[in-house]
Amino acid sequence: SPFARARIEGIDATEALALPGVHAVLTAAEINAGVHEQWYTLVGPKDPDTPRPPLADGEAKFVGDPVALVVAESRYVAEDAVDRVVVDYEPLPALADYATAGGADELVHDAYPGNYAADLAIFPPETLDDTWVGAAHVVDATIHQQAYAAVPMETRGMVAEWSAASGELTVWAATQAPHEVRAFAARLLGIPAQGVRVIVRDTGGGFGQKVVPMREDMCIMLA
Repeated sequence: SPFARARIEGIDATEALALPGVHAVLTAAEINAGVHEQWYTLVGPKDPDTPRPPLADGEAKFVGDPVALVVAESRYVAEDAVDRVVVDYEPLPALADYATAGGADELVHDAYPGNYAADLAIFPPETLDDTWVGAAHVVDATIHQQAYAAVPMETRGMVAEWSAASGELTVWAATQAPHEVRAFAARLLGIPAQGVRVIVRDTGGGFGQKVVPMREDMCIMLA
């Protein structure tokens, strides 16, 4: 999605599918329905996370939100086909500031009032009243920090091979946690964990970004 927030009115893959070498163009209607369970071992299934479907369903929530997946015989054909996928967007008001999101009328996710997913438990502010009163100096400052994302030089990548005969999935992944990828894939696809093999070659630093499978990884497994 090129928009920070937009309603997806329709996706036309006619031109992309007509390109020689294109096998499929998959959208949320095809991909998302295949999800059995989608949660990470570290936090468990009850973590108060916001919805993160493999592909955006009905509404794009941020710039770069994936809305379609092209399956083709080569990367070059796929890139040409992507340019031929026509998405009809209706731009919506966006929320781009953490400080004002809580009081905004717009909701990024309807099920999260005030645009809050969860709160961290801390001591009530009034418990520090005596500390402020007795302090020699009190400094009050507001510090703005830009949005942060881990961007390792070695990019993420995944290859998945499904054997219909044995019901086994083999995944080559640029991950820091092959066992988590194995567990996640089994839950995602509803297959036994012993039916998933994850192979990791030499993988550089990811600063934690490569610990858990992300949405593009889910799409590859589901496809």
